[in-house]
Amino acid sequence: MPYPIVSRASANRWYREWEESGNPDAPPESPNADTSQDGANHDWPSLATRLTEVLGELHDLVEGNRDLQNPGDAGDLISMALVKRSDPKAKRQKNERFESAACIVVRESLPRDIVAFADPEFWHWMATGPGLDLIRRRYIENGQARIPDSLNFTSSKAQETFFYRLWIRAEMAHDPDLEDPYELARCGGVEFWRSHVYRQMSMESSALLAAFIRFQHPNGAGGKKRLTQEEIRKLIKRIRRGAANVVVEILDRKEAERFVEHQWQKIQEK
Repeated sequence: MPYPIVSRASANRWYREWEESGNPDAPPESPNADTSQDGANHDWPSLATRLTEVLGELHDLVEGNRDLQNPGDAGDLISMALVKRSDPKAKRQKNERFESAACIVVRESLPRDIVAFADPEFWHWMATGPGLDLIRRRYIENGQARIPDSLNFTSSKAQETFFYRLWIRAEMAHDPDLEDPYELARCGGVEFWRSHVYRQMSMESSALLAAFIRFQHPNGAGGKKRLTQEEIRKLIKRIRRGAANVVVEILDRKEAERFVEHQWQKIQEK
């Protein structure tokens, strides 16, 4: 079954209309979806609807609006996604707690269809169509609704659209060899992933990404961060410079960890 798509141009026009209205409570009607010419046989509308329902329950749970209402598979998935084996008593901001769990729900709920997931227009459809209400709820602050940033709905290569950034976080950091395969995906806040992972091409090596996350979060998701924002920016620049002279894709775990440590040592020596 071909997967649904919305072009970036259509998504941009839709968002501009909403922005110009100035009314966060009344977004325009979602853009009409086209269909791709290929893709696996999945009922994407039903899958997306079910996913947003589960994420809605997770959102309410994290926000403290209610207890988990859906027993069974959905409840089990939410409970699993919220587990923090590395530090079960850790307290985190609500938005960080939501996205660290939501990324797991997205990866576990959607079928593995790399053709669809590699297409930015699929993620535009997810954000402007079935996922719109969830994104609106996600960006209510102190009871005040606002129009979410356009990057949640449409961006260059869709790298920062809401559902893509959730899926890719869990996809990139998933490690089946760990007791908790999502241990690394749970680490870091929204800004950590946006600024220091999604926008840094050198982080596309799984071993390097894992080493970078462990370096900044040596005590797990709820532990103390190793570097300040200013320090981590310096480290990222150094890693990118060093990665230009190293085939980072072939580094194993230990080599990647030594590489990151070495870059930090170079900064400290200056």
